[in-house]
Amino acid sequence: METAEVEGDWKNFSFHIAQRQHCQAITSHIRQHDWREDPLDKHFCNMQMRLPLFFSDSTVYAYTEQNLSLVAVDKSNGKVAGVQLNSTKYKSAVLLMAVINKPFPVHQTRKEVAKAQLLQRVNDEESIIRNNPEIDHFINFDKTVVAQEYRGQGLATEMWERSIKCRKQKSVH
Repeated sequence: METAEVEGDWKNFSFHIAQRQHCQAITSHIRQHDWREDPLDKHFCNMQMRLPLFFSDSTVYAYTEQNLSLVAVDKSNGKVAGVQLNSTKYKSAVLLMAVINKPFPVHQTRKEVAKAQLLQRVNDEESIIRNNPEIDHFINFDKTVVAQEYRGQGLATEMWERSIKCRKQKSVH
């Protein structure tokens, strides 16, 4: 894959496709900087993935195997400033989740709202696949975590933009 547009420098950060040697740093970064009400991650509403204990080196290693995730490093101190975890999602998995999670629930409590939002995402993904039968798999932007001291600088947006470029380079939807 051509990584020139995905990897490289931006402002005071250096972006890299996440590799196996980054796993421990990524896991540590997520455990330290992910928080339940994070506005960067809140719309995903995947409560299991939002728990720091969910992330181990082996979980992160699975992400690095796909060469879709990004690590942003502060060039001045070598510290991980942000992580964007992306994965391939196959049509069959989306359609299975859509069947398991219907009907769409009426929500009232905060937990039910979070579940409803997750189910809405599943329904949206199902719609994409049903409307585009040629799609066999697509890239799912699973998690964005930016250290608090780097928030407000556009880092999350830059990681998303680079993730989109990565998706286009791989010719995946």
